Amino acid sequence: MNSEDLLKQANLHFRRGRYNEAIASYEELIEASGESSEPGAQAQDVRGLFGKAFVLGQVGRYDEAIALYDEGIAREKDTSDPTLREQVARALLNKGYLLNQAGRLGDAMASYEKAIEMAEKVIAAAGSADESPLRGGIGRALSDKAFLLSKTGDWQRAIGTYDEAIARTDGDTVVARAFVNKGSLLAARGRFEESSATFDAAIARFSDATEPAVREQVARAFIGNGFALAESGRVDSAMATYRNAVARYKDSDEPLLQEQAAHALVNVSFLLNRADRLGEAIATCDEVIARYDGTREPGLREAVARAPSNKGFALGKAGRSKEAIETYSEIITRFNDAAEPGIRERVASALRNRRTIQS
Repeated sequence: MNSEDLLKQANLHFRRGRYNEAIASYEELIEASGESSEPGAQAQDVRGLFGKAFVLGQVGRYDEAIALYDEGIAREKDTSDPTLREQVARALLNKGYLLNQAGRLGDAMASYEKAIEMAEKVIAAAGSADESPLRGGIGRALSDKAFLLSKTGDWQRAIGTYDEAIARTDGDTVVARAFVNKGSLLAARGRFEESSATFDAAIARFSDATEPAVREQVARAFIGNGFALAESGRVDSAMATYRNAVARYKDSDEPLLQEQAAHALVNVSFLLNRADRLGEAIATCDEVIARYDGTREPGLREAVARAPSNKGFALGKAGRSKEAIETYSEIITRFNDAAEPGIRERVASALRNRRTIQS
């Protein structure tokens, strides 16, 4: 089997989830290419190294994957071959992701910066930035770099880097995620008006998207916008935004979108509670429970746990102590063995609140 066939075989194993077989095929490719003097053997060898590294990263063997990326990058960092330079740029990007996953944030940042630098050189040499597949890679590297900056507390640089990611790529998933992450970061810094404007921009730009990953980001933008509006005192607008999300996603077949709809409805109940519109708050919680009760989706289960928690609080606030105690007891009984941290937090809260009412 020649090197081209070995590469196809390895890629096929990977696409079918046969990771051990993929690794073995990439190793065979590396060995065969290293012993070959045929034109293109060097490029196939590097493809084998980077392919094996990618699979190792997918199965959580980060240190081995990073070492292979380092080997291939060191070997080809000064290459003038356009194909190899593109592979090096992608390897640097993937290495940055793995370093981030391994908690090596400084090294990850450096790898992303090198990936951007290499990708820019490749694009400049090709003279077609708008058509280069690496343009999306630059956007992803910038977006990931911005996230790292936010994790290290460099908020302002993170926001600017998200803006750069949005401006420099047309990959819908990358851009939508950059908008949502930027909006969330602005909200975390108390800049709610700017946050709301950022979420609005994401919704306006991608409202009609059909790609699932982009639709998920739009749903998150609705939820984030509702929070930003509420925190800036525009409660009616916040509730309208949440209800818009519910209307759009409540009947979706996609669990992640159903989850956002459920959380939006629970957030409406929270705002109604806060506004002392207790009857409406209780009815909204009942709506969540009726619609999603019995679900096995982890995200939806958390929303279902939040709803009776909010309902119990509203009942207690309305002076309906017996019903509040019953609601809290139901949470404790139903979710006592739950493994999800968010749900366990609801159980602990129910125990505290029941004890407070009973005392």
